[in-house]
Amino acid sequence: MHSRNKEFLREKALSLLELKPRTRKELEDILGRKFNRSDVKSIIKELAGSGLVDDSKYAESWIENQLKKKPAGKATLVQRLIIRGIERKTAEQAIEKVMSGKNEIDLAKIAAGKQIHRYAGLDSGTAKRRVFQFLLRQGFDCDTAGEVSEKVTLCRHKSSAFQIF
Repeated sequence: MHSRNKEFLREKALSLLELKPRTRKELEDILGRKFNRSDVKSIIKELAGSGLVDDSKYAESWIENQLKKKPAGKATLVQRLIIRGIERKTAEQAIEKVMSGKNEIDLAKIAAGKQIHRYAGLDSGTAKRRVFQFLLRQGFDCDTAGEVSEKVTLCRHKSSAFQIF
């Protein structure tokens, strides 16, 4: 690759990274549309060597952000990271690191709490069942989903409203 083309490719990669953090795969996909794949991989390897592209840091940051916006269980987080191009092992390590100080029951309560208003007007058994199913779809394990869904209770002070205790 000519040094001029290589420098242009490097600048394009850096401008993409300035917009937001990206995975190796994201950069390869975007840059690979206009540039030779082997040249793209070479530039990404250089950028990774200097710490500008780091899938582990990306995964950890993404998980932290995701848990604040839309809490999910480990299984779902792993799948979402894999879709973004993070290797399974890297995703699992990042999840263990980030979630080591977090209680999965509390995360499930937060996730369910954001949905509970949808179940107003339903009987308690149906609401519990729907919370359980929702939590399973969000990647929480059966034990966690069961424990949280059993805590769904009809509020006495609000007719047909539920709360998680």
